[in-house]
Amino acid sequence: MSDTCSRQETLKDAYQVDSIEDIAQDDPKPRKKMGHFSKTEVMHMGIGFITVFKAAIGTGILFSPRGVVNTGYILSALIMFYYWVLNVLSTLLLMQCVDRVDGNYSAIAMHAMGKFGKTLLEFSLISTAISFGSIYVTFITNNIQDIIAGIHNCSHEYLNYGSAMITFLQLAVYIPLVLAKKIQSLAPVILISNLALISAITLVLVESFRTLIKNHISGSFQNISAVSATSKIPGFIGTAAYLWVCAPVTLSYYASISSQRERRFFTWIYLLAIFVVFVFALTFTYLCAFAYGESTLSAITLNLPFTPIAMGGKILYSLSVIFSLPLMIYPMKEIFAKYSAFLTQKLLLRKEVEMIDHDQIQRELLSKSGSTVSVEKNATAEKVVHSCEDPRTDFILENGLFLSDENLSQAPEALDASEAHRNISKSDCLDAQKENIFPSILMMASCVFITSLGYFLHDSLSNLINLIGGLFCVPLNILLPALFHLIIFRKEIGIQLIIIDVLLIVSGLFTSVLVIWYSILNWSIDNPTICSMRGSQGVS
Repeated sequence: MSDTCSRQETLKDAYQVDSIEDIAQDDPKPRKKMGHFSKTEVMHMGIGFITVFKAAIGTGILFSPRGVVNTGYILSALIMFYYWVLNVLSTLLLMQCVDRVDGNYSAIAMHAMGKFGKTLLEFSLISTAISFGSIYVTFITNNIQDIIAGIHNCSHEYLNYGSAMITFLQLAVYIPLVLAKKIQSLAPVILISNLALISAITLVLVESFRTLIKNHISGSFQNISAVSATSKIPGFIGTAAYLWVCAPVTLSYYASISSQRERRFFTWIYLLAIFVVFVFALTFTYLCAFAYGESTLSAITLNLPFTPIAMGGKILYSLSVIFSLPLMIYPMKEIFAKYSAFLTQKLLLRKEVEMIDHDQIQRELLSKSGSTVSVEKNATAEKVVHSCEDPRTDFILENGLFLSDENLSQAPEALDASEAHRNISKSDCLDAQKENIFPSILMMASCVFITSLGYFLHDSLSNLINLIGGLFCVPLNILLPALFHLIIFRKEIGIQLIIIDVLLIVSGLFTSVLVIWYSILNWSIDNPTICSMRGSQGVS
């Protein structure tokens, strides 16, 4: 159930979380003991609970009610519980890897499989961010189109109104936010997104409960089978895997804790938080499923009637998601910046070699010209000043004296060499600027790509959710954690952990293959809305 303001943290925290120990050291006040833990430690555990809860609650729960209707209320509960257990086990294994490696997800991948493992993980993170982003874009477009159609009383000319315009106008929000230098500067956006998410979920629950009560009073209670046809099971497995994606954010928070005692305590905090998430998800899913029954649409927000409260819920959910997307894909900028810095460093090394060659040429030219300026003095006196703020500075002598015009006129070759040095200095400045600009350009291109992908897939939202769940969520949160754990601890773990690792790996591979196969074979562009289902039972 990862996502929204959670998924942005989920991927971001895989690369950047402040150390709790450093935060505690900055607090000048004496720590008051509360039992065996200080007040600061208890506060951090509370923040950890909220972090895990937010990471697992988001747009994922909006798509689970339809899966319950298609799969059956007993079978769907078993599927949701099974993948919940797999994700919890994978997270606990990653915590054990953190204790051994003392690093984040990326460090674990590097320790287990070297550069290949790290590259594989980064590819998974980027692919997951892009795929989730396309879901967000599609969800927002469908929601806004539904609102517009409702305002115009489901007039035919306003059905699926302005798909391209609504989709690509979202770039006006995404691009400025991803250009922020630090994610901390987006704190107000995170706050707005979180408040909108909480309000939207509350309104959806209230409206679904009202519909359920109304149906019960009128005697039109929705019936859902306990177990549906087995052919529909793969259509819900990917969605079930999509629900519990919170391992990266949990892992990063766990890695930020320096004390083993606090880490053990946080493990129990995590188990409590993820259990609360499971109970809340089941409650939300079954309340909405029994409220709308067979009329349940791909995203439950599309079932909400055109009343002020329901419309407010749709708008708030759209607002939450549109602000969450830039935050969710922001960790991609960290990866881009790292590779950009690596390439820039290689270029600077090449420039240094060129500078050495220019020094040698300068010495040869000065010796041939018979200049009165000694080669030794120039070799030790000239220093290139690499300054982006003052590009007019060419070079300075060791004693702070510039070459006189007379000396320069006597050595035109030296002037040429100095000009070459200045060009190299300016080139270095440009390289440093490119190091900052390059990730931003890639982020803008990524936003355009994600938005375009969302536009082309906006009629296949339910298929997209299931496919991404099997294609990206399962490898990132089940398969890779078990694989890394098995490699790191292969020489010292018992048969029980080996069985768990193998079970997770086999389950991950089977799930991915099954879901991808089913999603492709049953791909559909049918995207019903409340307007197209007016008159259906359970939709007002």
